[in-house]
Amino acid sequence: ELWRSEIAKSGLSVKTPIIWDKGNWTAGDLTGDYGNQCEVIIFAHKGRHIIQHRWSNLWQVRREVAGEHPTPKPVALMAKCILNSTHKGDVVCDPFMGSGTTGVAAVMNGRGFIGMEIEKKYFDISCRRIEAAQRQQTFFSDMEAGA
Repeated sequence: ELWRSEIAKSGLSVKTPIIWDKGNWTAGDLTGDYGNQCEVIIFAHKGRHIIQHRWSNLWQVRREVAGEHPTPKPVALMAKCILNSTHKGDVVCDPFMGSGTTGVAAVMNGRGFIGMEIEKKYFDISCRRIEAAQRQQTFFSDMEAGA
């Protein structure tokens, strides 16, 4: 409940949490804990926020295999959040950028992006991934424009 009070102090309203069903569970403590198959996404906002679609709060998106980051989030999951809560041209901020998945999803869907990451290794991975997504978007935009 500490997170709820800290979010409230910032002036945000906590809404219904989104449960991300990863489709399979993580390894973790194999003999002393249950396999974690879901994560909670805290949906909070300032003022009145209108979402694009009213979906169930149980989202089934298969988790990605760990690669350069131990707990990567799927681009499809972050894109679903972004597409339902923002419009083209909006700016998405991720203060815990990790390997840059939110930034990739933002760029691929016509949003600006601001990200922060304290681990230089992950910051560098994020920059590489987001720049690649930007190049891909520019390529497809040029193709559509006939360039």
